[in-house]
Amino acid sequence: MRAPAPRPQVATARSARSARSARLVAWLAVVGCAALGPGCARIAVSRSLRVAPIEAPQHRVVVVGKGFALDAKRDAGVVNVTVRAVSYCRQLTTQRAQGFRVVQRRAVGPSLAMEWAMGALIAGAGATVLTYAALNPETTTDGELAVGSRKRTWFTGGAITAAGVALLVGALVQQRSLGRSEVALGLKTLRKQGVEAACQPTAATSGRLRLTLGDGHQIEADVRPDGTAALPLPADVDARLQRDGRRATLEAIGDWRSQTRISL
Repeated sequence: MRAPAPRPQVATARSARSARSARLVAWLAVVGCAALGPGCARIAVSRSLRVAPIEAPQHRVVVVGKGFALDAKRDAGVVNVTVRAVSYCRQLTTQRAQGFRVVQRRAVGPSLAMEWAMGALIAGAGATVLTYAALNPETTTDGELAVGSRKRTWFTGGAITAAGVALLVGALVQQRSLGRSEVALGLKTLRKQGVEAACQPTAATSGRLRLTLGDGHQIEADVRPDGTAALPLPADVDARLQRDGRRATLEAIGDWRSQTRISL
């Protein structure tokens, strides 16, 4: 009686090579995508503030100080000054408004699209390995399943698929985070102050003035009850002015806002 001929090993060897090739291709896909991973899904975040008025602006004039306004003219050897008592006013504008903190998120370049593509590629590679393992069981020479080899193939396919799905979930989360969001900061009162200027002029009845020439020489005089003052110039004033310039500083003593430059 003749012994049975041994079974061919061609199919078994081909099946083993195919399984190893499938796992190798899948792992190469994972490694290649992981190498590009740090450049993926870069999200640029910009923050700003937005104000939404809830009422019309309210304007009022605020008095911030009192002093003198001076109007001077040279008459030969005297500088005659008209003095007015004034208030210094500033327009104040107030408005109630709602404040918001605005956050804008956007993907930088094609980074998010690359993350979607890599996730799909890796998940597809893992699904390919799982499909191959299901449709092409490896066999030994006696026809029994190579349990260890199949476990490695299933594990490899499952791990690769899970990595791809994780990338896709991350891309989905980042995709949903894009756009503009606002957070209310509460009600605020906005204030804007105008330029300070003289207002509410009346005739001055007292005070003291000072005139400073270009060389530092100073002349002082009292304000008369009629709101005028006369500052006598020195006899050599023309020589002084020719040497040091014709500009002089006139001021009411104790009121720095009243300082004015005049030409003699």
